[in-house]
Amino acid sequence: METLPITNFTAAAHIRRLLPILTTTGQLTGTRDTSTKPQLLENIPFSDAECEIAYRELSVFVQPTTDHCIIPSAQLKIQTWLSILENARANAVDLASELDHDAMLSLKDGLEDLQPGLCDAVLHAFTTVGSGDLTSIDSNRLLRWVGLNRLEADALKTPVSIATFKASWKDALPEKLRGKVEVSLLSDRHQLSAGGKSIAFIDYALDLAVGANGAGAAEGKSTAGTKRKWHDKFKPAKKAT
Repeated sequence: METLPITNFTAAAHIRRLLPILTTTGQLTGTRDTSTKPQLLENIPFSDAECEIAYRELSVFVQPTTDHCIIPSAQLKIQTWLSILENARANAVDLASELDHDAMLSLKDGLEDLQPGLCDAVLHAFTTVGSGDLTSIDSNRLLRWVGLNRLEADALKTPVSIATFKASWKDALPEKLRGKVEVSLLSDRHQLSAGGKSIAFIDYALDLAVGANGAGAAEGKSTAGTKRKWHDKFKPAKKAT
């Protein structure tokens, strides 16, 4: 038996591969296949808990007429969140406190023209409903979610300066969280260049590519080693002289 290295496969990468992405112009890109949530989870080799975490972080939403799952693009998620943040400021909603039903409704003011389910999916990425139907925002999840989507929207193909990225990340956060911005919070999804002065987003598609190549290489190496040992085992033993 020989252990193989752990690959970079992630539940999020599989979800991104299997679902279409909705852009800010209302167009669907990526795969044309359609899946309901149960069908989606059946095709991902991860536990339900891991899939649910990735599903929430990606802000996947379901079309009410078809029950098909769609991922909003990073830019669409950021635009939606900035509208929610603006509503919070306009309605004096403290995002650091527990929010009642009226407060949650006020966050969605004027967003009725969005895709049905989009606003709720964005909020679901970092909120938790507690006792008495009070909703609380997990500041750590919100901080990471905004950072991930800001980075993907700004630096998916071309690196940007870390200073520029951090400034845009802070601008998309409530005042109380701006001092907590740290690039290390996105360490699993960013790549630094220019001596650590520039940053780029690591595309989820690369997780699958790197993981597959790494597993294949490791398997080939393991198999080759096994064959050599197998033949060595059955070589005629030399007679003692």
